[in-house]
Formats: sequence, C-alpha cells, structure tokens
Amino acid sequence: MQISIDVLKKLPLLKHLTAQELSTGMSWLQATKLEPGQRLISQGRPSPAIFIILQGSLEVSLLDVDSNAIGLVFLGPGKFVGELSIIDDIPSSANVSAAEPTWTLKIPRQIAKSLIKSNSMFAQEIMSTIAHSLRASNEKLMMLSAKSQWRVYYFLRSIGGRQGTQIIGKLPTHQTIASMIHLSRETVTRNLKELQKIGLIQLGVLNEEKVFIIETEQKTQIANQARANY
Repeated sequence: MQISIDVLKKLPLLKHLTAQELSTGMSWLQATKLEPGQRLISQGRPSPAIFIILQGSLEVSLLDVDSNAIGLVFLGPGKFVGELSIIDDIPSSANVSAAEPTWTLKIPRQIAKSLIKSNSMFAQEIMSTIAHSLRASNEKLMMLSAKSQWRVYYFLRSIGGRQGTQIIGKLPTHQTIASMIHLSRETVTRNLKELQKIGLIQLGVLNEEKVFIIETEQKTQIANQARANY
C-alpha cells in the first residue's frame, strides 16, 4: 500500500511531525496487511514498534491464569498500539490481533523512541492516548461491577469518542459485545433495547456504519434514577 504524505498528516499520531520528518518517514514507515486473527503484538514479549491502524480494526486481549482469552477493547482507524512497551521497555501485557482484514502502519521501535525524545507534540499525543486508556479502564471497572444492563452501557462508553456532550462510536456486533463483557448475545440484545427505551442510548447509521450515541450530560439524571432501581 502506497501512502501519501497528505494521508500521513491526517493521522493523529503523525500530524505533529514536521514536513522533513514525514519525508524521511517514507523510508521507514511500513504498511502491512493483517488477516483476521493474525497476531501483531504478543503478551509477554516487547512490542517491536508502534502500529497505527489505517483500515480495519484490532482486538486487544489477554490470557488469564487459566490461559483463557479475555477481550479488552477493539481499536479502529487512527488508533495505535505498542506505545507502552516502547516507553518502558517492558514486555507487552496484552495480545493484539486483527479483528478483520486490517492495514497497519509500523513505526520501528528505535525510530519511535527517537521521535518521543525529539518531538514534544508526538510525545504529547502518546501521553493523551495513555490518559484516555486509563479513563477507559476506570469505565471497565465500573462495567465489571455493574449488573448486565450497565455492563453494556459502560462498555459502549469506553469504546466511543467524545463529541461535545455526546459519546459516539461504531456499534460492534452483539456477539462481539457479548464476548467482551462476558454475557450472552441474547442478553446483550435485550439490554440494548432496554437502554434505548429509557433514553440512554440511541442507535443509528453514519457513513453507512451502525453507530451508537450516548448523551453524557442530559441523561445523567435518568442514569442515576435507573441505577437506583437495581
């Protein structure tokens, strides 16, 4: 896949690179296609690079003490993985695999380390992503302690992007949601209907993709009242 500098400038992690850095980057940025299920980063091994998603999506999961896979999150275009292992030189704590046919852009380990040191905005973008991940982890903790209906609600909050007073995101399949929050697909379907009924979630289509919309402010009172009934 040939990628123009104009496309690179639109990627959140690369938009802060100078024209010279982007021009030089054409020699070391590597675009690779992954097939569904193909492993990109392995738990217990250092990440060889920072990988940016160009098309498709990646699933982040880990193995528990019984070697059972536990889904953590799905990441879509523009997101990136592998940054923590680059920063602290500690093996990755999770597996990262393609959830569907996926194109990624590779920033080799040593190049990534150099950019973190020399480009403050590049480093700031990584720090912001880490902060977002920590907030998402807090949402995950709330989800795991909640009843089934609220697991669905908090999971969707954790994967969406904030736009003003709304959180909007691509709606995963009901089976995918079920596998991520340890519920049956039928339970997920029923709970989504209940969440729509009480006005906490709206479902629609945007750019030919199914999306969910969560009102973060107007629905706070409804959410508190609903939780009080459980």
